[in-house]
Amino acid sequence: MKIKNLYEQAYRAYSNISFDPEKRAERIVIEQENELTNDLATMPEQEQETYIKCYTSHLFNWLNAMSRCYSVMITGGANFNNRRHDAANNAEHARLTEFIEWREKALKAIAKRIENAKPADQKTSERWEKLKKELTKKIEWHSVPNCSSMIERLAWNGEVELVSNCLELIKELQSTGIKFITPKHKIWSFLDVAIKAREAKEVHKTNTEIEVNGIKIVTNYEADRIQLFFNGKPEPSVISKLKHAAFKWSPTNGCWQRQLTNNAIYATKRLLIELK
Repeated sequence: MKIKNLYEQAYRAYSNISFDPEKRAERIVIEQENELTNDLATMPEQEQETYIKCYTSHLFNWLNAMSRCYSVMITGGANFNNRRHDAANNAEHARLTEFIEWREKALKAIAKRIENAKPADQKTSERWEKLKKELTKKIEWHSVPNCSSMIERLAWNGEVELVSNCLELIKELQSTGIKFITPKHKIWSFLDVAIKAREAKEVHKTNTEIEVNGIKIVTNYEADRIQLFFNGKPEPSVISKLKHAAFKWSPTNGCWQRQLTNNAIYATKRLLIELK
């Protein structure tokens, strides 16, 4: 992916800090265009235009800040201003940090949107392929407790298909001579646990909304999230407690949220007590 005027911008950025700005500029062009090309390959076409615009904006902001930096080895020591030099370096470092952090967050957000857009069958199939590899290793190592705890977590989350697949895989491998889980082990009851957990979720599938101390708490089953809505931005101390309770800010929904689990419900109750 070619980035317009990148060489010129990179050359100016290195003109006062490098003995060979041409070579440094060429390297920047190769590295950044390759990075952008690789990033675009991971996302759908409708995401690309906005990503390119934001990527180039952050990149050029960083290079502009670098163009105000200088080295005494290049410019000479006459009238060298240490305060100006430090301020320019700090600004360049800040723009680079902003660029790196923006890219990481943007790629994670895009990946999440891609994952959420997948059909349920595809998500289950992909999760099973990953679980299958993990479970096979645990079985080969005869790690019964690890196998049991992994499948039990799936069961309590109502993952009926995945629990069934896990148990069938264990049966299949044990039929080939790898026998390490006895017929009386509790692991064989996890399919019933998964079915009951799913049925319980179906019963409580209607979204609920309550307000406590000015905070609106939404149990959003469609999004599989518990969401907290505040009137305005919370105080820093409140934000710290939210993060400590594993809540993350969702700009899309305008709320603090985390995955809807029993632990999340318990954490929310504790958090509301702390915020009284």
